[in-house]
Amino acid sequence: MGTNDDRGHEMTYDLTLVHLFDAPRELVFRQWIDPAELSTWFASDICTVTFCELEVRPGGRWRVEYRCEGGSAYAEYGEFDEVVAPEGLAFTLTQEDHHGNVGPVTHVTVRFADVDGRTEMTFTQTGFNTAAQRDSHIEGWNECFRKLERHMASVPGRRGAPDSSISTEPDAEGEIRTLIERWANAVQNQDLETIVSHHTSDLLMFDVPPPTELRGTGAYRDSWTPFFDHFKNGGVFAIDRLDVVAGPKRRRHHGRASAYLIHVDGPNQALGRRVQPPMEGSMTTYLIGRRLKSAGPAVSGIA
Repeated sequence: MGTNDDRGHEMTYDLTLVHLFDAPRELVFRQWIDPAELSTWFASDICTVTFCELEVRPGGRWRVEYRCEGGSAYAEYGEFDEVVAPEGLAFTLTQEDHHGNVGPVTHVTVRFADVDGRTEMTFTQTGFNTAAQRDSHIEGWNECFRKLERHMASVPGRRGAPDSSISTEPDAEGEIRTLIERWANAVQNQDLETIVSHHTSDLLMFDVPPPTELRGTGAYRDSWTPFFDHFKNGGVFAIDRLDVVAGPKRRRHHGRASAYLIHVDGPNQALGRRVQPPMEGSMTTYLIGRRLKSAGPAVSGIA
């Protein structure tokens, strides 16, 4: 059951994710309407699709079943509300686990925009009963979209195939990538508590608008009010490209430390923030130190 606002109306929580694929939108669109293609990516990393049926037309039904490590199994199903190739899709989505627990009926809208031969996909899912329920879907969808990117990169003749000669630390890289993506999604949803989380109290941030230098979580929190005001008339916040290269570990007296080079690329950026309306800037590189203590990881330097 959801919570109510000040007027007694039931509140719902929405999720918006924006991903830039290095592929034409016709190819990206096809991944959503072809059962063979959808089966390769429409489940998180530890899960495998076991059944997929799509009736791709307004009013048509769809159903996907998948099984995960540990034996848990899920089904997701709904109806298509809109099918406009290659611009977008809209459909309902309900998740049910193998114990018969059924989640809320959510509404998904997927839009595909051509960006110089690449595809900017804007994914919106509405109708979650709680913020926690919404947030629990963020990493699952991000894992799906990373699988989708890898799958499309394997298509013969496609640019953007992964370079197998690059060596990274998968666990460390994944941890940092998840934090950055969760932070970016929180900015898009104006979720201030999630934005501020996982920052150390002694953080130092350099920004484009004055004051150009901020210290501490209090000043960092306060800086978001004018930023959100900038988006009152609508806008999109997204990361065009996120490269995380994990460096070697070093032992220090307070615990284990690692360095990570994070490169964020794309148009209309300010310190890695890609926005519409546009702001100045084009590219940002972060050097982030991760400190692991008994209380858990803390990340410094995320703007």
